[in-house]
Amino acid sequence: MWSPEGTDGARTSREQALKLIAPISARLGALAERTWFSYATILLLQAKVLWGMWLLTPGDTSRYFVTAYGWYRHWTTDIAWSPLYTSFYGSLLHLSSDAYVATIGHRLVIVLALAVLVLALMRRLLPPALAWLAAAWWAIMPVNYAAVSEVHLFAVIPVLLAWLVLVGKPSPWRRGAALGIFAGATLLVRNEMLVATVLFALACLASELRTVLRAPRTLRKIGLAYGLPLVLTVLLTGFLYTASRVRFPELSSHLRDKHTLNVCQVYAFGYRQRHPEWTFSPWSECDALMRATFGSAGLSFSEAWRRNSVAMSEHLVWNLSLIPSGLQVLLFNATSGQVSPDYSRVVRGWWVAVASVVSVVVCAAGFVRLYARRREWTPWFRGEEAVAVPARAPSAPARDDRLQRAAPGAPLRETCALRAPDPSAPLRLSGSRAR
Repeated sequence: MWSPEGTDGARTSREQALKLIAPISARLGALAERTWFSYATILLLQAKVLWGMWLLTPGDTSRYFVTAYGWYRHWTTDIAWSPLYTSFYGSLLHLSSDAYVATIGHRLVIVLALAVLVLALMRRLLPPALAWLAAAWWAIMPVNYAAVSEVHLFAVIPVLLAWLVLVGKPSPWRRGAALGIFAGATLLVRNEMLVATVLFALACLASELRTVLRAPRTLRKIGLAYGLPLVLTVLLTGFLYTASRVRFPELSSHLRDKHTLNVCQVYAFGYRQRHPEWTFSPWSECDALMRATFGSAGLSFSEAWRRNSVAMSEHLVWNLSLIPSGLQVLLFNATSGQVSPDYSRVVRGWWVAVASVVSVVVCAAGFVRLYARRREWTPWFRGEEAVAVPARAPSAPARDDRLQRAAPGAPLRETCALRAPDPSAPLRLSGSRAR
């Protein structure tokens, strides 16, 4: 039977529990705001996730080790095959000449560095607690640390560095530095980043042309902002080129062999996904398929397209159809599709489709909210210092005599001003009067 005494006792117990929890919650919230705590805990979390992964990967790491060993013994590299990565890999051999220790060690360094960079980027975009949660989500996803080849993980580092440079008050120096990083990553890490680099360069060109048309005197400053990072990229590329075992004119055929091998392997892998009856290895037995489909092996992408555009179109459409599954794997390490978007097998489940729908709805709601508040962030995006946003006036504004006495002759303005953007903090509205 219900009794008032029982209800009052339960309410009292809840209040006491909240009183005990409140100080702990406040302390945890304060710790989340501290930079050292966020970085220390994300490193511990990533180390815990990696603990026990002491097996060597079956990908191309052994091939890259040969080049890395050349850097260790003779300071030589291969300019066509990710020289920045192999020089980093080979440098760790100076700490331990044991191949196993250096290989596991360079993987740990890359993954831990990625966790730190992701957290740094998230802290520039989100409040500290949410930033830590986003970085933790990255850290626990196997797709972000269990790659078949470590070079693919290493290639993410310059991308994160470029974004860290870009996040902040827009300026030619930021864009120039980011373009230099993208160009260096294209030349020295992964050549396929050329597409992203060119698109970013075109966006920068459009932005700077608009600035120069408004203020022609800024041309010299803009040229310096872009020229200096690109010169540094050229110098680094030249240094690694002088250490390369392969140079011009042999380098041209060397780069072609690399490209044609990639075309052969990726086409064969996609073909096997579409035609399970083809049971050969796409890595070592793709030449026969290329001859049967295109009439010859060792073809570049453009050559294969000219010989059989129907087959290449089918290949491209197939890869585009895998994008939704690829996004699911990035977010949830699983997919609802029937075909893996990766070279390795991935987890499949119906729950991924539900989680994907929820994610799309949340993102759509966020974009609607962002568009509704566009007057707050578009001036910052254009690099303007400040903008005034009128606030709704109260129905019966109350006169505050204390404020009038504190600032004679200064009427209380019923507006809230958008502060000049701080590169290290998200935009916040500040008003002269609380509501």
